[in-house]
Amino acid sequence: LLLVLLAVLASLAFPVPSAILPSSSPPLRLGFFLEPQPFQLLCSYGGVQCIPQPSGLVAVSALCSGLLDASVLGSVPWATAVSRGVELSTDYIVHVKHSDQGLLVRGRGPASPLDLSGKRVGVAFGSTAHAATVFLTELFAIRNVRVVFVEPTRILEKWDSGDIDAVYCWG
Repeated sequence: LLLVLLAVLASLAFPVPSAILPSSSPPLRLGFFLEPQPFQLLCSYGGVQCIPQPSGLVAVSALCSGLLDASVLGSVPWATAVSRGVELSTDYIVHVKHSDQGLLVRGRGPASPLDLSGKRVGVAFGSTAHAATVFLTELFAIRNVRVVFVEPTRILEKWDSGDIDAVYCWG
């Protein structure tokens, strides 16, 4: 119900231009992540085919191979792609991350970054969370942290199974 309400409000706030309504040309193939965004309403109008992506690096690969025409990307996957020579342009900033990111550590805490000592931290490879975890461990010289690469859709499974002791996540 909340998603339906958000979709209705977003459609009022962001009217769909006639240029993207159904036409005889093929739809724009747009990669996105599974978090509600106002632009996802475009998928219902037929001019855009929204294709969920598990991570930014997978989305970049899909862009390079021609499977996507456009995609939502985090800052780290975008910078990684550009530094490797992929031609990308920024046409729209979906949102700026602030308080919707977090580091969760099993048990109490974390009271300080040092609580990561001896922990297995789950992150999506090449993501903003990955970069933030590496930065945090280097900044506080925490040497015995094991970074475990997990597809975002499997983070909860890995947490529940005990395969990871901590997770840096977003959304």
